[in-house]
Amino acid sequence: STVESQTEAESQTGAVHHEITLAKEGISEEITETEFDTDSSKCISLKEQMILLSNQLKETLTVQNDYDTLKKDYEALLQDRNKLDTTDKVLQSKPSDDNAKSLSHLSQIQTLNEEKQKMYDLLDQTSKQLVKDSTSMALAQSKFVRELESMKQKAKSMIEVESYTKLQISLVEHQRLVINLQNTVRERESMVNRVIKEAETETRQTTQIMQTTIQNIQSKLDSTQEELITCKEKYNQKCIQSNQRNMVLKDLYVQNSDLMTKLADSEVKRKCSKQLCRKLNGKCETYKKIIDRVYSSLSR
Repeated sequence: STVESQTEAESQTGAVHHEITLAKEGISEEITETEFDTDSSKCISLKEQMILLSNQLKETLTVQNDYDTLKKDYEALLQDRNKLDTTDKVLQSKPSDDNAKSLSHLSQIQTLNEEKQKMYDLLDQTSKQLVKDSTSMALAQSKFVRELESMKQKAKSMIEVESYTKLQISLVEHQRLVINLQNTVRERESMVNRVIKEAETETRQTTQIMQTTIQNIQSKLDSTQEELITCKEKYNQKCIQSNQRNMVLKDLYVQNSDLMTKLADSEVKRKCSKQLCRKLNGKCETYKKIIDRVYSSLSR
């Protein structure tokens, strides 16, 4: 019976060793197939990549916020640019209108100058003619008075004296008319001079106002042009920054997509590894029970 029990124990031991060998081979094959250790290191690497991805996502959000802010600034800049373009068009149209007004005023000034010169010429001609007529009339009057006195002295009757007296009264009346005419001419000359001075003053003031207006408009146009150039430069800089940030966002999105794909693969492998671990634990428990049973059999 002792020999039979030893033989039975040896056979059980051989069977146990055989099962253990098979179990080791199965475990080795399954571990080789799934590369459990490699997956563990990959899981650690993926965790690090996930941390890096999280940081990159935070940076992406920051860049996105900056991009939104940049977009708002860009839209505001476009509105400012449209306003400046409108202002520029208005200011560019104003000089042409003002130039037309200025030319009209210059034409009026030239017309006034021509009329003034004509009035000066007419006044000078009238004055000369008046002086000439006054001189001729004074000479004629003096001669007429002398002749009248001579005729009165030579008169033979009262009728002739009365006739001469009437002629003398008529002469006085004509002298009064001449004096009135001279006064009228002087008043007209004074009025013409006053009108000419007023026209010259108004023309000078209008010219100064037009020159000041043109200078102000030119200054505003230059200032607007400089502001427009500055806004264009800012706009170009913003566009460059926006393009650069768009490239960064594109790269981050690509990296995010790659990492999410790797994370999904890692999750699948982790689940497979977990299932394998449970399977191996079950087999280990089974083998442990077999070994315990073998040891208990050997110890009998």
